[in-house]
Amino acid sequence: MENETQRSLSKRLGITTLDVLKKAAELERLMNVRGCSMNLTSVSKSVICLEIAANNSQVPMNRNVAIQLSGMTKKAYIHAFKTIECLLGKQKEFTIKDLAVQFGCMEASDLAQQIHQRYKQEFVKEVEDMSHPIFNATALYTACRYKKIKIDKTKLLSVLGTCKRSTFDSLFKKMEKIPDMLEATESKRKTSKRGYGLLDRVTEIVEDQCRSSKISKEDDGDTDSDDKEYEEWKRRILESAAKAMQSRDKKNTDKDNS
Repeated sequence: MENETQRSLSKRLGITTLDVLKKAAELERLMNVRGCSMNLTSVSKSVICLEIAANNSQVPMNRNVAIQLSGMTKKAYIHAFKTIECLLGKQKEFTIKDLAVQFGCMEASDLAQQIHQRYKQEFVKEVEDMSHPIFNATALYTACRYKKIKIDKTKLLSVLGTCKRSTFDSLFKKMEKIPDMLEATESKRKTSKRGYGLLDRVTEIVEDQCRSSKISKEDDGDTDSDDKEYEEWKRRILESAAKAMQSRDKKNTDKDNS
């Protein structure tokens, strides 16, 4: 059964849901068992546990009132809340999309997803855990910086709670190289795709026609008479195709530079 302190605080916080009160009491007991009281007063512990329980049950609660009741400064309260939330394994999971919506930078979401995936492929060992929200947050921050989209780094760090700025900065230095890697990969892919283009297709057609004509001549018993004509015809066709492709590429380049 929830203690007297929690019952009194829950009324002042406007929390009346029995399920939330039970969860808060259980969280406080878990805190005591794990020894993560952080030198907090019984009141501040109860308030923090009530907010965590309310958040997990999606019950609205006024944080400003909670901070006043805790007797702590806003900064100290938020730090203690995030630390306890993490220690108890109750921290909210923030996807890249969640963070992008919260910070108003949805246009960076897709790139952030690609950065996160590439980082996982290139830099993370199998034993490492990427479930911590710092990876999603840093990927989004990196994407915003690359796209020159404003994002409040301080507020982003506050969402992460216990994450140190130095840890965030170190991770960012690794991730900031990835957009260029992605661009290089995409450019290579496009170049490879263009490589099999007009000239390749024309060459295939010409070779097929030459083979067909040769077979036809062999059937007629005349295999050598027009070989030079076919070779000259083939050369002219391929030259025309090459010129057409060069002209197209030049137009595309001029368009990209304009």
